[in-house]
Amino acid sequence: MAWVTFDLSAGRHLGRLAICLYLAAGGAAAQEGPGAGRLDDQEISISLTLPPDIVDVTWEWVGFQTPKDAIVVTDPGSYTLTFGNDGTVTLQADCNRGVTSYVLSQDNRITLDPIATTRMMCDEGSLEHVFTSNLERVSSFFQLEGDLLLEQPFDSGTLRFRPASAEPQP
Repeated sequence: MAWVTFDLSAGRHLGRLAICLYLAAGGAAAQEGPGAGRLDDQEISISLTLPPDIVDVTWEWVGFQTPKDAIVVTDPGSYTLTFGNDGTVTLQADCNRGVTSYVLSQDNRITLDPIATTRMMCDEGSLEHVFTSNLERVSSFFQLEGDLLLEQPFDSGTLRFRPASAEPQP
């Protein structure tokens, strides 16, 4: 016998749906006595994933917009990130490489863990620290006209990315 676990981080409604589907499929074995309340040898886990057109794509950072300022990245190929299906993000931050992990929750919410990077000294004028520090503050994502937008909380900033194979927009 094994306990059935439900990952309810996907939200209360999805968790309830998973339980209902599991029970409707006959997953619960009716028992009496010491094992009562247990489910048979199956485990259910609900997890959210990024849309397939975001995963395993190298995204180039093209800009950062805040309510007060805008940064246009002159060399987007030097600032990239790639989301993996396994919950990892690999990135290029100018002359440094980095890695982190991400967690998704309902309503396009995303959380990035602190980024571990190499410690090369990049050229003067590098946006390396602006890039990595703002990525760590991201709280949601969406796509617009083929671009990936990562937003910070309270409309404090938006990082815009394009697929690496995309041509610059005029």
